[in-house]
Amino acid sequence: MQLVLVPIFLSAFFASVALFFALRYKRNRILWPFIGAFLGIAALLPFRTYRVAPLNPALEASIVSDSIINTKDILIPGYPDAYNPSLIPYEEGYLLSFRVRYYNLKTFIKKVCNVRTAYVGLVKLNRQLEISGEPYLLDLTSYADHSSTSAQDARLFKMGEKILLFFNDYGSTRHRSCYSLYVTELIEKEGKFQAKQHATLLKYDSMLSIEKNWIPFLSNDKLYLIYSTQPHLILEPNLETGICQRVASTETPFSWKWGEIRGGTPAHPIEGGLLTFFHSSQELPAASFFGTKVGRNYAMGAYLFENRAPFAVRKITPSPIGSAENYMHKNRRKVIFPAGMAIEGNIIYVVWGKNDTGICLSTFDKEKLLSSMTTSLD
Repeated sequence: MQLVLVPIFLSAFFASVALFFALRYKRNRILWPFIGAFLGIAALLPFRTYRVAPLNPALEASIVSDSIINTKDILIPGYPDAYNPSLIPYEEGYLLSFRVRYYNLKTFIKKVCNVRTAYVGLVKLNRQLEISGEPYLLDLTSYADHSSTSAQDARLFKMGEKILLFFNDYGSTRHRSCYSLYVTELIEKEGKFQAKQHATLLKYDSMLSIEKNWIPFLSNDKLYLIYSTQPHLILEPNLETGICQRVASTETPFSWKWGEIRGGTPAHPIEGGLLTFFHSSQELPAASFFGTKVGRNYAMGAYLFENRAPFAVRKITPSPIGSAENYMHKNRRKVIFPAGMAIEGNIIYVVWGKNDTGICLSTFDKEKLLSSMTTSLD
C-alpha cells in the first residue's frame, strides 16, 4: 500500500476529531483544538518540505554543457519518484538499478520514528534506453538476516560474466549515524535478478563511521575500489571476506572548488585510461517553517586516471557539467548524483539522480568531453 498521502490524511483526521470533541464538550473547547493541532503537525513532521535558497551564482555561471548531446527523464512505471540510478549493458540492451522510497505500514512507522527507509530496484532497458521490462524491488540482506529496508544508492558492475551490486546500508550500529558498503552477486532466475547470497560487508582499516560511494573498476582483470579522490586512494577487495587492502595512494594535482569530490559512476576504460563521473556538494542555507536547515548545491564532473598502479589522476573537467535548468529544481539540496555509465563508440551514456526524486539520462559526445578536460585548475 502506497502511503505518501498518509500524513496529510492523519493531520486532517486529527483536526476533525478535535473539532468534533470541541463542539460536543463545551468544557474543553480550548483543550481539544490544541490537541488536534499538536497531533496534526506531528503527523506532518516526517514529510516536511523546505523553501529553497537560490542557486549559488558562481556555480550557475560556471556550468557547461558543450559535450552534452541531450538529456531526458527516465520514468519507472509504478515508481514515479525513483532516483539515483546505475547502468550496465545487458543482453541486447541495458540493466538499470534505481533507489526508491516505498511505504507500507511498517516502513511508514519507521519513517515517523526518523528511521530511513529505502530499497533498490531493477528494470531492463532496450537499445534505445527505453523501459522494456517490468520493474521490481530486490530482496537484499546486509547488516542482519532479515530483508533490508534501508539499502540505497547501488552501483551495478560487470566483472567478467558476473554482475555485482555495490550498495550502501546501515553498518554495525544499525542506525543512520553509521553507514557501510556492501557487495553481492546478482543472478537471474525466471527473468528476474536476485541476490545470490547475503551481501558481504566491505571493511577497511581506516574506515569512518559513515562510508559511502566507493567506486569499482577493473585493471588487468582485477577488481579495485576508489576510496577517496584527495588523495586518490585505491583499495583491492576480497569479495569473500570483504577485507580491503590499500594498494595505492597518490595526490590529486588540482583542487575542485565546488566541494569535496565524491564517488559517482564505476570507472570505464577509455583512451588508455579510466573515466569516472563524480559528484560534489557545497552547503547553503535553506529556510523552512521549522527553521533554517542546511541545504546543498551539488555539481557533476568527470576525471580521467591511469589504468594501472598507482592509478594517478591525470585530467578533470574544469567546470561543473550540465545545464542551469538541471540545477534549479525546487529542492533544498539541488542534487545531481551520477552513478552509472555506458560507452558505445563515440557516445557516453550517464544516468544520474535528480534532486532525490527522479532519474535523468545524459548523452555525451566522447571526443568533446575528453578534449574539454584539463591537467590543471585555476
